[in-house]
Amino acid sequence: MIRSLFYLLLLLLPTQLGRHFFFDFSSISGIRSDYLAPTVFLTDIIVLLIIVIETFSILKHNNWKSGIITLQNCFLFFVICYLLFSSLLVAANSWVALYKLVKIVEFILLGLMIIRIKPNLTTTLTILAINIIYSSLVAIWQFRLQKSIGGFFWLLGERSFYSGTPGVARGDFWGNFLLRPYATFPHPNVLGGFLAVILPLILFALLSYRQGVGRVKYFILLISLIIGLTTLFLSFSRAAWIVAVLGFILVAVNYQKSAVTWIKRKSKSILIVFYLLITLSVVVPLIIPKFVPIKEQSWGEREALINAALALSANSPLFGVGLNNSILQQRQFVPASSGLYIFQPVHNVYLLILTETGPVGLTLLLIFLTVIFFRSLQTAPILIFPLIQLYFLGFFDHYLFTLQQGLLLFTLFASLPFL
Repeated sequence: MIRSLFYLLLLLLPTQLGRHFFFDFSSISGIRSDYLAPTVFLTDIIVLLIIVIETFSILKHNNWKSGIITLQNCFLFFVICYLLFSSLLVAANSWVALYKLVKIVEFILLGLMIIRIKPNLTTTLTILAINIIYSSLVAIWQFRLQKSIGGFFWLLGERSFYSGTPGVARGDFWGNFLLRPYATFPHPNVLGGFLAVILPLILFALLSYRQGVGRVKYFILLISLIIGLTTLFLSFSRAAWIVAVLGFILVAVNYQKSAVTWIKRKSKSILIVFYLLITLSVVVPLIIPKFVPIKEQSWGEREALINAALALSANSPLFGVGLNNSILQQRQFVPASSGLYIFQPVHNVYLLILTETGPVGLTLLLIFLTVIFFRSLQTAPILIFPLIQLYFLGFFDHYLFTLQQGLLLFTLFASLPFL
């Protein structure tokens, strides 16, 4: 039963059906913010069921003491205590900080449950491929209509929008500004990121057909790859395109000469480059406009948010401004002309963590990512590819830390190396 619940959770990963609860602390300058509103998603209910059922199973078999005092668990306990201390004491809005802390604890527990459940990797990938098929069909339909589909798809969390809706994402398709499809994700960038991480794994499975992928699963994977590539292009998410190309290159090189072996040999150098890229991911968006005139509004918003995050970090250099509090305080550092849609986190996970939890919080995150990296090389080398992609996605956006689907995706691939 517990595995069935987990596979159901995977199947519903792209959906966002949920109930938002807007309180006084959920508004910025009188405007409601989804980032600050406590939300109960359908996937949250399934996660809670998995945690409760597995906890009762542990208690029933009297094995709760086994494996409790481990280095990993002590590290996670320290992380939670630090976030509890730093956020609730320094946060200007302790309620939104507490809500974010609850979400972090929820997904830490989910990760531990996934490790205990030990899901089948082939089944997991097949379900993710099914996700790609139905999400892509919805996305292509939306692109054809240039609006949301409505009806049944509302139950999957589809938002109501059309190409002229204020703030809706649009892309330049050969001189025509057209609606970028959302499917049931909160933004085309999230849809693109999901596709970018999963599609290279599907290609790897197809190349490994003779090693055990059945004909039915092969057909599902093949269809998902074809339709998923189409949708990835229509998402017009350039960050997703870059990360997808990186993933496909890794799979192709691995198929010819074993990229995993090279990554193992160069693992320390790769991590050093990754740490350097974190700094570059903050500096480069600020430098490029000084040399290349860029008229896109989205680039200007990214630049303004980075400057605001750096200013907040300078004002709170030790513990940060508190979980989920950067979006509340950045308004004083961005131009008044930025409009309402500037009320969002900075588009860089690492800078966001630094701003909200300080250098200690960022250091803890990097330690965690490093442990996952080396663990994957030891136990499930092929998983190093999606992990590298997820690490790179953190340079371009915030949804792996701020949105339900992003948290689910990251938690899944952060847990699988520990099976």
